[in-house]
Amino acid sequence: MTHRVEGANASTGKDWWPSPFGEEDQLGMLNHITEERRRAALATVREGRLYDLGRVLDEQVPVFPGRHFRQRL
Repeated sequence: MTHRVEGANASTGKDWWPSPFGEEDQLGMLNHITEERRRAALATVREGRLYDLGRVLDEQVPVFPGRHFRQRL
C-alpha cells in the first residue's frame, strides 16, 4: 500500500520514498558527499580563515538571569 503525502514533492510530482539508496539507508542526501567531491571542493579554496566553533561549557559560563548550567557525567 502506498501512502501519498500532499505536497511531499510538489516540484517534481514524484514520491520521495523509497530511498534511491536502499531501504536500510540512514544517510539520505549525505550519500552524495563522496571523497572525490570533498577533494574537488577543497581544490576551489584559495584562501580562508579557520574558526574554532567548539566551546568549553562549565558552571562559570554566563547565562541569562534565572537560568543555570549544570552537567552530570
